[in-house]
Amino acid sequence: MKVKRTGIVVLLCAILLSFGCSVQCAKVINGNLLSVGTQDLRIATDNATITLRPAVGSQLLRGQAGKELRSASLRDFAPGDRIIAIINQNGIVVSVKAFYGIVKGIVSKATADSLGFKDGRNVRLSTNAQVTLPDGNVGKSGDIKPGSQVICRVNPVTGIAWMVISGIPEKTPKAALAKAKPELPIAAKKLQTVSQPASTLTRPEIKSISYSMATTSSGLVTVNLIGTPKAEASFEIIGLIPLTQMVEEAPGVYKASVKVPAGKSAYNAPVVGRLTVGAMKAIPIQASKLFSISEPSKQVAAKPQVILAVSKPEVKIETKVEPKTETSVDIPAKVAITLTNPPNGAKIRQAILVRGKASPDSTVMLTITYANGMTGILKLSGQLASESIALGKDGEFRMGPIALEGAMATPGLMFTIKAYYPDRSDHTATLVTVVGDRS
Repeated sequence: MKVKRTGIVVLLCAILLSFGCSVQCAKVINGNLLSVGTQDLRIATDNATITLRPAVGSQLLRGQAGKELRSASLRDFAPGDRIIAIINQNGIVVSVKAFYGIVKGIVSKATADSLGFKDGRNVRLSTNAQVTLPDGNVGKSGDIKPGSQVICRVNPVTGIAWMVISGIPEKTPKAALAKAKPELPIAAKKLQTVSQPASTLTRPEIKSISYSMATTSSGLVTVNLIGTPKAEASFEIIGLIPLTQMVEEAPGVYKASVKVPAGKSAYNAPVVGRLTVGAMKAIPIQASKLFSISEPSKQVAAKPQVILAVSKPEVKIETKVEPKTETSVDIPAKVAITLTNPPNGAKIRQAILVRGKASPDSTVMLTITYANGMTGILKLSGQLASESIALGKDGEFRMGPIALEGAMATPGLMFTIKAYYPDRSDHTATLVTVVGDRS
């Protein structure tokens, strides 16, 4: 009897954990990554320093806070990352997610423990921060000259920088350059021509990425990317379309069109753009709108209606069925969309499940956006989900559940659910706002 009960408890734990529920049989570790070994991670939590050893098959993900997380290996993790790990009831590390932030600016003052920017911001430096100077050598923060543009990788919670890449100051005297590099006059001469800090940083940059579809039935997707000119650009739709090369139609403007494979579908798939110049890769950027497409339903031919001829001795009567027109079943556009779940102002602990009702046989567009109301490096905003739903005769619709994890599990994060008719001239939307609460 005890064996049966134990099996039932383990099974329930596995089911609840798969739905993202907080249960006693699973443990969540939050902390900052201190160092990465060949097989383990050393993490500092609020109470102690622990070592995690992911098992074979453990889910490892890493990405910029507020953007897409990508599959990673231990060697992709870096000191300073914010770590969220889940350990199951057997002490096995099920998943590890790493988050980092990016801060850019022009330095006005550099000290041993901080960088001051011209716009008034200040970034603290880790005692183990890695500083890369314009010549590619590793240096100290004190070697960064005022006027230099820098890119910092920071912990998204503490704001402390663990890596700094420095460019050449905006205005560098030619004599100083020649004196600094007397043994390399050719390289110094090239550096003298640089007047803008952006051109001193060889890392390419993606400014924006977007996509559009000709029609849902055609499945033709066109992706546009804007970034550094004369680069190799590509995109992918995670889980649907593999990495596809793009063509540079104008300086820094890239485009590609591809057809969704027949029989394939996707729900809230990220559209990710990539850019490469030589050996330097830009930070991948995800389109603000997620991609969804349903597999075309198989059309079943309707049986032909029979026209009966009823004969009588004197009279012949023919009964025929008049074809129904589209307007004969049109639903009035004045039926307002109702969101029945979640209620406005609700606190969401684990996942968002949207339910509602609208005109039967219509199409409803649902979007969920998030924001924390802050600015600067602490700002967190974007789109969580977007889906076009075709309704049936009952007019009811549903989206989710969408689990709140990673950055989306930030306490107090505001989520706005928007529903409207995309194919009608009146785009008046129904809105509901809820609050994330993982306490």
